[in-house]
Amino acid sequence: MAMGMDRTSSSSVAELGAGDVEGAKVADHQEYAEVLSVASRRRKRRWNIRSWSTLDLLSVAAVVVALLLILGAIYMHLKQRPHLGRLHITRKEKGNELVDTEALPISLDVAAGVAAQSITTFRPLTVEPSEDCLPCIAVAATDNQPVTCGGKPCGIYRISWLYWMDAQGTSDPDNPLTQAGYEGCVPVARCAEGLVRSYVRRFGYDCDGDGLIGCRDHVMLHLNGPTGCRMGKPLPALAELRMNKCLAKKDLQ
Repeated sequence: MAMGMDRTSSSSVAELGAGDVEGAKVADHQEYAEVLSVASRRRKRRWNIRSWSTLDLLSVAAVVVALLLILGAIYMHLKQRPHLGRLHITRKEKGNELVDTEALPISLDVAAGVAAQSITTFRPLTVEPSEDCLPCIAVAATDNQPVTCGGKPCGIYRISWLYWMDAQGTSDPDNPLTQAGYEGCVPVARCAEGLVRSYVRRFGYDCDGDGLIGCRDHVMLHLNGPTGCRMGKPLPALAELRMNKCLAKKDLQ
C-alpha cells in the first residue's frame, strides 16, 4: 500500500513538473511574441519616419523648383527690353546723337498676330506709306543721306539686315527688286522703298495713339520697331525735329 502511495505521489510530482515546464514554455513563447511585436512596431515606426522624410524632401524639392521657375520667369521678363526696330543708328550728326539702338529680335509669329489684330481694330483699309511719306521716313532716319550699317551700305532708310528679313514676309514676290539679296536691295532707292512698304503693311499701327494711322506712325514704326511703336516710345530729338519739318512741309499727319 505504501508502494501505491509512492507511485501516486511520483505521478503527481511528474504532472506538476510537466505543468511547470509547459508554463515555462508558454511564458517563453509569450516573451518571444512580445519581443517580435515590439521589433515589428519599431520597424513600422522607422518605415513611417523614412516615408515621411521622403515625402517631406519631395515636397521641399517641388517648392524649390517652383520658386526657381518663378524667379527665372521674372528674370526673363525683366531682361526683355522693348524692340527698338531693325535700325542701327549710332552716329552723331550736328552735335546731337540721333539714337543708339540695339537691334533686338522679335518673334515673327507675335508680330504677325499684332499686325492681324491691328488690321481688324485700328487700321484703315490701307496703311501703306504714301509717296510723300516715304521721303519723310528717309529724312528722319538719315537726313536722306546713304549710310552704312555694320560696315555695309544700308541706304537712305538705314535698313538693317533684320529689318530686311522682317520686310521679306510681305514683299511682292513678283518684284525682282524686293526679292534681291540684302546688299543688292537696300542701297537701291526703289528696292528700299518696297521694303519699307512691306514692313509698314506687316507691322503698321497707331503708334502715337491719336486714333489715326498716318505718316507720323510710319516714321515711328520704322525707327522704333513694332514693340516700340505699340508702347508709344518717343523718337530721338533729332529724328523728331526732322520728321516734324518734313510733315509740315508736305502737309502730312
